[in-house]
Amino acid sequence: MAIVTNGIGLGHLAADAVLSGGGRLAQLSPEALAAFDMLLPEGWQAGNPLSLGPAAGARLAEAAAMLAALPEVDSVVALHAPAAEGAGEVAAEAMIAAARAGGQRAAPVLVSWSGQATAGRQRQAMAEAGLAVFRDARGRGAGRPAPGARPPQPRRRGRACPRARWLDLAPDRTAVRRILEAARAEYRQALTEEEALGVLAAYGVPTVPGRRAAGPQEAADAAAMLGFPAVLKILSPDLRHKSEVGGVVLGLSTAGAVRAEAEAMLARVRAKRPVAQIEGFLVQRQAAPALELRLRLGDDTMFGPWIGFGQGGTAADLAEDEAHDLPPLNLALANQLIARSRTARLMAGFRDHAPVNQSAVARVLVRLSQVAVDFPRNRGADPQPALCRQRAACWPADAHLMLRPEGSAGSSPSRLYPAELARSLAAALGRGPDDPAGAPEDAETHG
Repeated sequence: MAIVTNGIGLGHLAADAVLSGGGRLAQLSPEALAAFDMLLPEGWQAGNPLSLGPAAGARLAEAAAMLAALPEVDSVVALHAPAAEGAGEVAAEAMIAAARAGGQRAAPVLVSWSGQATAGRQRQAMAEAGLAVFRDARGRGAGRPAPGARPPQPRRRGRACPRARWLDLAPDRTAVRRILEAARAEYRQALTEEEALGVLAAYGVPTVPGRRAAGPQEAADAAAMLGFPAVLKILSPDLRHKSEVGGVVLGLSTAGAVRAEAEAMLARVRAKRPVAQIEGFLVQRQAAPALELRLRLGDDTMFGPWIGFGQGGTAADLAEDEAHDLPPLNLALANQLIARSRTARLMAGFRDHAPVNQSAVARVLVRLSQVAVDFPRNRGADPQPALCRQRAACWPADAHLMLRPEGSAGSSPSRLYPAELARSLAAALGRGPDDPAGAPEDAETHG
């Protein structure tokens, strides 16, 4: 880790915390240290921690970005102690501007902003801009949880799990490329719900059967084909939460009811969102009652792609129950992600909530994380709600997927196990082609 600060006392506290926690301070080369001379007050020497003096201001963000780009640095901690009036505001605005600038992603930058009277507002502003910000030098009092934050031990355990817990994936990547190319050809960043579910299905994620319908009569015909009870949903790229405008209706038991509800739904949506583009309907066979979960892919300014798990349903944003990890995941890491959420206690069974199939949820998380690995141009995916029952599969009833703007580069997660190298590596080690030598879950077996 590299530490940069406007107060050397804070820098020493952070260095002590790094070392006592088992971390290492980055050894900066003389050439790297020389690059910071222009940021230092006259007569000061560069080192790690790097102290810029009380009047650091915007130089704190500049130095953090420079440290993050060094190959010998894995992560940066930028610390700010209360300074002269206005200096903290300038420093915070510079940190926010650096986060929004993005560019080529390097080492993550964690921010510690001490104080309360003015620092509290500054921490809040930085948190809202996507920075992982804390209130002291030991990383306590986060403004928001960093998406990838987790102790290192669970990751090491995940890489050492038995071979039986390795999930063999064989996605239809060609089908996904066709879906994404069709969206880009139409200059769309948002996939339709049908397309997003198609991407998940190509990765082996079970989805609720459904058909697209252009109008009310076609919706009635689709429902008759799929079976009853049916669910009717409006299709529109402008309606992120369809339930807010009456764009979702459950429990339709006849074709006539589907047709009548489709006509009424069109009238409701056009009255509430007159400028929304309506592309038809999605008709699905209604699933039996189940626990609703939220499974998400997202992209963080510093950490890159992340995967989230927690409570689903219309009240998910209010519950604020979501654990995060960084892809790629294997089954062990997926189960650890589930265990870090409060929803895990419901999944085990509670009062009138029957236990649900956690292994099925973990498999969906692994497959979802693989989408991020294979297609880093995706900006985020939200298969929500995912419905899960006891001794049954876990399947998304709804999904959203966003692409990055054309020409925008994403950060590619590392691969836990590069399957395309299996044959050549096995041959080099004298193993058969079916022996997945070096798979992360086999770390203890193969050494």
